[in-house]
Amino acid sequence: TSTSTRTRTRTGMLSLQLKLVLLLVLCVCLSSSAIADSQRTIERLHHRIQEAQVKKTLPWDTLKWQFEEQKGLYPSFIHVNLVGNEFTALARKYIAIFDDNFFVTAFVTQALLESSALGTVKLREGAIDDALTAMESYHDRTQPESNSPMRVFWPQIKDKDGTWITQPTNIRNVILNETTLTSYIKKFLTSIGLTWLWDEIGPTLEIPSHSLTAFYLPSDFDDSSANLILGSLLRESNYTSESKAWESTNNNYSVYANTIKKYAYTPFSKDQNAWIDPRTYMFASDFLSMKKKRCEDGSGKCSFSLIPTWAENFETAKKLAPKGMPFNINNVDASVTADAILAIVKTLVTTPESSHGWFDEELQAIFSDSVEYVSWSISSKQVFLRPDIGLLYYPSIYDMYWFVSRSVFTLSSLPTSSPIYSKYPVILAARKSLSLAMESAGTSQIISVSECSKDNRYCFWDDFLGDGDKGFFGGDDKKYQDRLFTTAATLNALLDTWTISSSQTGRTWKASTPSQVKDVISKSERFLSENIIDGPYLLENAFFSGSLKTITTLPFVYPRSNFMFMNGTHIPSNITFQWFDHNMHSSSVAYCDGIIPDDVFQKALKTPQLPNIIPNYLPPTTFPKNGFNTEELSGTVFPFWSSPALTDALTLLALSKFQALA
Repeated sequence: TSTSTRTRTRTGMLSLQLKLVLLLVLCVCLSSSAIADSQRTIERLHHRIQEAQVKKTLPWDTLKWQFEEQKGLYPSFIHVNLVGNEFTALARKYIAIFDDNFFVTAFVTQALLESSALGTVKLREGAIDDALTAMESYHDRTQPESNSPMRVFWPQIKDKDGTWITQPTNIRNVILNETTLTSYIKKFLTSIGLTWLWDEIGPTLEIPSHSLTAFYLPSDFDDSSANLILGSLLRESNYTSESKAWESTNNNYSVYANTIKKYAYTPFSKDQNAWIDPRTYMFASDFLSMKKKRCEDGSGKCSFSLIPTWAENFETAKKLAPKGMPFNINNVDASVTADAILAIVKTLVTTPESSHGWFDEELQAIFSDSVEYVSWSISSKQVFLRPDIGLLYYPSIYDMYWFVSRSVFTLSSLPTSSPIYSKYPVILAARKSLSLAMESAGTSQIISVSECSKDNRYCFWDDFLGDGDKGFFGGDDKKYQDRLFTTAATLNALLDTWTISSSQTGRTWKASTPSQVKDVISKSERFLSENIIDGPYLLENAFFSGSLKTITTLPFVYPRSNFMFMNGTHIPSNITFQWFDHNMHSSSVAYCDGIIPDDVFQKALKTPQLPNIIPNYLPPTTFPKNGFNTEELSGTVFPFWSSPALTDALTLLALSKFQALA
């Protein structure tokens, strides 16, 4: 009996071992199959991105209504956020203008370089060179220094007085040929029996010629930072000749550093750099109040500086008006600041220590303060609650999470013994602060708004595009038009937060990664992999926008220190809507100066700021329930930038990162 029992036991053990081996083989096969499927998706995505890149420069042609397209750029289009029924949704989708900007091509190229470094794609010969050649034309020509990395959003042209101004080529031509455009659209809609639709959207397409002044932009710390990040990725890549070409015209990092120091927002100062957009002040009021109290009780310093959006202040805007920054006052967009933080980090990490003279004590202080501000924005949930005024140019909060996570990944992948940490303690502090913000509050916020399919195979995220539409018979008719992009941006954010680089596979999980995070990442990767090529969702996004969207993004509805003409004359409260609409961009400025006493600020929150124009409208203290699709004061119509190529590129990057974990 004993022998029989031992025999059965050995047989059972062999059977169990065989089953385990078979199970292991099955898992390996399934894993290999999943990787193979993912790789096929990656290759198809890469092909689609390659096809999207402009291969030949096309000029503007009024007769053919042909938009100008520059060789090497990746397409992006300006749409209008029209919200309503099915026909309105079609107008939102199909009324689009090709936009020749630096921004989108920089981000698509970054994603391609990162994916290439992970070994998932081999880039088309000439793709990087063509993109770099196109982006070279976006140098800020107002900068006298050579090899400046400062960039502008749109191409610059010489104005009649000889000054360089930034203008979007196609928008400029559309405005100057507005009659031709609106007549064409009206004739088309009328011919197919949609006269009523023209009556609804026609007024939103009528753009007065004076509105061109809204497109006069200086260089900014978003495009310029994206350019520096691009240069860093080129240095890390195998594209040696392209990297050398970039370095030859962009390696004067001191220009970037000095420009930040010149225009940083300094609320404790007594000069015009203490002036800031009322929207920024509203967003950051609790933070600024905290800094003031710490200064007064001795627990904190009495100086503070933040990286702003524009390379300009009121003094320069006054000289250039109406050719300066929007509303003639600078602002702080936490996404822009996060991008600048990454640019500084990547440049320090990828260049020789001997070339770091530009990162002096003054810039280190601005960097440290900016890291604290971005971390506070996330940890306090303020950016989660008020993205409308905290992220003025990025309607999607998920962009910001991704920007911050890129710094987290870069810094977390360095060993704690790295010389950069001992030389620059502010860099080590940034690693701790940004990691804590994203691993705790940031991840919690992201997970809290995730959605999963009924069968629990997929997880995904939605933003606002198409989610405010109504059906023919009333009722909500959400279209989830930015689901793919939003999920791709968010998946990148989670992967960059919870993984570090690995010499063996490319990426590896942090030991502290929660199982819930891994599960959501896996399911969102599956969603993208199985839907990005042939799924039912659009590739649209609202990656970028102007700062003015809903009524809650109008700077004049918030408390301010002053509202005046550019010559300093105070503007009376009895202004008319017509005057306000015509002059708010070019002839006036509203700003907050320094740190406003709490009692004064709280009293202003209970007072309408434009009593003759919007009677009884108090400064908004919350973001509307329907977000950027709100119908409050008819405030949904605004332009946004969408790039299907960018959706593809961010998906390609996310799938490449996930595959590198295998």
